Amino acid sequence: MTTALHNAHSHTAPPPRRRRFRGFWITLAALTGFVVVLAGGVLELAIPPLAGSRIDGQGRRVFDLNLQQGQTEFVAGRPATTWGANGTYLGPTLRAARGENVLVNVRNGLDEPTTLGRLGDEILVNGTRGAHVDVAAERVRLRVLNASTARVFDFGFADDRSFQLVGSDGGLLARPHETRRVQLSPGEWAEVVVTMRPGERTVLRSYPPDLGTDFVTTRFGGGDDRLDILELRAQRDLRPAPAVPAVLAEIPRLNPADAVETRRFTLSGRTVNGLKMDPDRVDAAVTSGSTEIWEVANEDGTPHNFHVHGRPQRPGRSVHVPLPPLGTRTTG
Repeated sequence: MTTALHNAHSHTAPPPRRRRFRGFWITLAALTGFVVVLAGGVLELAIPPLAGSRIDGQGRRVFDLNLQQGQTEFVAGRPATTWGANGTYLGPTLRAARGENVLVNVRNGLDEPTTLGRLGDEILVNGTRGAHVDVAAERVRLRVLNASTARVFDFGFADDRSFQLVGSDGGLLARPHETRRVQLSPGEWAEVVVTMRPGERTVLRSYPPDLGTDFVTTRFGGGDDRLDILELRAQRDLRPAPAVPAVLAEIPRLNPADAVETRRFTLSGRTVNGLKMDPDRVDAAVTSGSTEIWEVANEDGTPHNFHVHGRPQRPGRSVHVPLPPLGTRTTG
């Protein structure tokens, strides 16, 4: 069985001020299950609903998504044309048990081709401006997806509290990692666990990210920006929550000696190996289940990330900067 690699590609980070909205998708969950905690008022955080599903004759869990156009009011009385899945904006949460085979049927009801991934100066969190959420448990898990098109965020809390990083876009880490910051480029996803005390408030904030660029590129790439994202408001009485387990998952180690191929990808501007994105071109065919080494080099001084859609990758080493402890990845 082979997997066709259609244009492995990077995402550059042009000046984000040309974008009207910066997007996030944040799901909250308690360690004992999902928590839907809405306080009321126009600034409460919108929580994506759970999508319905069914089990087909082959034992697969099936989700049906309809991509559609609609109207959404980010500002009261000012509707905007938006796209969504099974709704006018964003999409539902797909929940499946570990180990289940999943089939996602996507119907494109839009007037132009589009893609679907697990992926101005307004901050929108789940489509909500100036969002806050009430927290009902001693520990709350935030699933944070950087859904912006270009901006890099360096997440932490306004009071500089530590939190536990427990997962990334490739799944759970082997062990929780205590930290005060987690930096995400477009398309990256992190799961963190935050401990709260009764009645307290804190703000999830993006601090100026380290883009590793010169002054001009950093300035116009958002590298000097500090942005408040989401306020967490703990209730006066919080449900007890268990501590995060010391071991979260078994992640098999890859042996470089098992690699059957080494490929090199050079990122420059909006090209990979000198070629622009073309959905009709296949750059490589990779055998399913095989191990390969991919060497990725950035040659133009502009921040890039790099990912293969739907295929986890394991970062090996970095020549210039230390790798974050984000385990198996789909975006890097």
